[in-house]
Amino acid sequence: MFNTLMIAAAAAPGTAAAKVEFGLLQALEEGGPISWTIFGIMVIMSAGSWYIMLTKYFEQSKVLKQSSEGVTNFWRAGSLEEGANKFEKNSAYRQLVDDGLRADKEHGLLTDPMDQHEWMHSSLRRSQDMVNAKLGTGLSFLATVGSTSPFVGLLG
Repeated sequence: MFNTLMIAAAAAPGTAAAKVEFGLLQALEEGGPISWTIFGIMVIMSAGSWYIMLTKYFEQSKVLKQSSEGVTNFWRAGSLEEGANKFEKNSAYRQLVDDGLRADKEHGLLTDPMDQHEWMHSSLRRSQDMVNAKLGTGLSFLATVGSTSPFVGLLG
């Protein structure tokens, strides 16, 4: 019965009903410093994630563009050195070609006899691993944010 009277009083014209707001700023003000700290952590994690995602998008599109243009021109070149010059100076493909040329030159300087195929394969594998490591920077941050942000948000 008391609830019915409260609803009727609030619905009556000319009476001021208590205004209840639910919003981010009210939640932060009522939560105090802990809420502000968690909110700050979430903003930093979000900004870092957006930066890494945009950087990776542009990086991947650059690599794909170099792949479509450079690889075709590389195979049309008369020699490996000429083909290497078809790639941009700091591209991933240029690094692979340069490392392959260096491995070919170093194979003749080896004192231990090693099959040239094995030497070239291991050298190119190391070069490919370095390129993949460079392209994979920041992914561990994204994985950490993705796995911890729901719990940090629930804490807030």
